[in-house]
Amino acid sequence: YFTLGERNIENLSLKIDSNSFVEVDKNTLLPLNNAKETPCFDFKEGKLLSKDINDPYLMEGNTKGYDHYLYFDKDKTIELSSPRFKLTITTNFEGTQIYTDNYYDFEASHTDEKTNRSVAIEPQDKPIQLSRKRSDGKYSRFIKYKFESL
Repeated sequence: YFTLGERNIENLSLKIDSNSFVEVDKNTLLPLNNAKETPCFDFKEGKLLSKDINDPYLMEGNTKGYDHYLYFDKDKTIELSSPRFKLTITTNFEGTQIYTDNYYDFEASHTDEKTNRSVAIEPQDKPIQLSRKRSDGKYSRFIKYKFESL
């Protein structure tokens, strides 16, 4: 989970080169199929995570925010930034899971921040439920994190 020094995701900007995501079942959150990008998933130019966090598409199911897998288009770089810091993640995975800490945490009830306190960025290959194929060959994956002060 990342906050880059912020108390929540309100001032965190995310940039991902992605044109499609994995649609999830609104009740079980199991992956269904690949879907074309909708406006709330458009991070190509970078935008605040909080901009579309209450989009009806995200709120009408059990996700209550971002909890989705986004496929990389060409550039496999993710940028997360706050007013003071920038995180650049490079990888050779197929995409990344984005999760915005969408549920109330009783452990954090002493703070004013109940939900969307941070973002998890998890580069990975597509969900196994979408492709049951297994590779017997060897492969190499990497994730590189670079933190910078702005």
